[in-house]
Amino acid sequence: MPWRFVTHDLLWNIVPTTRAVNSAKSDHLPDLAAYFDAFAQLHYQALRAVAEQGRDSLLEDYVLLFRTATVADLYAWSADKFRDALYDEIAPQVQIARNMGFATDWRYTP
Repeated sequence: MPWRFVTHDLLWNIVPTTRAVNSAKSDHLPDLAAYFDAFAQLHYQALRAVAEQGRDSLLEDYVLLFRTATVADLYAWSADKFRDALYDEIAPQVQIARNMGFATDWRYTP
């Protein structure tokens, strides 16, 4: 989601990428069909890595996003449940941003 839309840098909205890709995306909304599954998988892998290290405080952003009672709930989720919950939170936000005039269906082309 464009920073200008969400106005935060919470973990669920961050993807490690190059400066060129980030600049090209700018305030556009990425094509969910093209990028969402890889995005969700990356975040689920990060969640699992944090779980293995026992660094629960790093997952507060997800607890707030999903309104989950505890971090332990997140640890118990399968990859599919995590993906579906993430999609259920992000897809409506994409629609709201689209309605506000943000450009949609962005794809990176070098």
